[in-house]
Amino acid sequence: MDVQIPLLIPYPDNRQASFENFVGFLDHPVVTQLQKIATGTAPHLFYLWGVEGVGKSHLVHATCNLCDQQGGEAVLFPLDQLVETATGAESLLSSVEEKELVVLENLNHAVGRAVWEEMLFHLLNQLRDAGTHLIITARLPLSELGIQLADLRSRLSEGVVGHLQPLDDMQKWQVVQQRAQQRGMEMGDEVVNFLMQRTARDFHTLFALLDRLDRETLIAQRKITIPFVKQLFDL
Repeated sequence: MDVQIPLLIPYPDNRQASFENFVGFLDHPVVTQLQKIATGTAPHLFYLWGVEGVGKSHLVHATCNLCDQQGGEAVLFPLDQLVETATGAESLLSSVEEKELVVLENLNHAVGRAVWEEMLFHLLNQLRDAGTHLIITARLPLSELGIQLADLRSRLSEGVVGHLQPLDDMQKWQVVQQRAQQRGMEMGDEVVNFLMQRTARDFHTLFALLDRLDRETLIAQRKITIPFVKQLFDL
């Protein structure tokens, strides 16, 4: 999907983002809601919040990509970058016509700026009248954002709210097990429990470990067992 960014603001290429490669659980209510939005069957306004690193950006890009695959047109705006430009607000307002889906990332960066709060209020009205789906992301719940414009607070409160929480260590390993199953690998709970006590818990490390296990089990033609893991990782 050609994600449109006004003023040529640099932004990471997330055209490969999908729900299938989301680092999390595909049966999460937020994922289900976003999949519905991508196909035009969900409420008009969806407010998604969660701390940094829980996957909000990946999911909204996945939603845009799915919308595109379904024949719609989506546009995404990183507010943390737009608010620093002189004409960002005007560019945003002029770039949303005839879109099926609009995504505003990082609302917290626009809060407290009178011009931006006023513009966002008018934008929400414009999109509601046009029947355009809107997803807004932020790090905090609406009640803690500190929005100064009462009309904007009221309009945002009309939306459906979704919350992404960080995964705990056990949930992270459940995700790793899911990824292993998708590759045709069987990683039993006893192996997971063994590795949980001996490896780092960040996904970069965990997925690198999974890649190596996948490669080495194919080479050795062995199942993933504790003795094999001990030998492979010198544990």
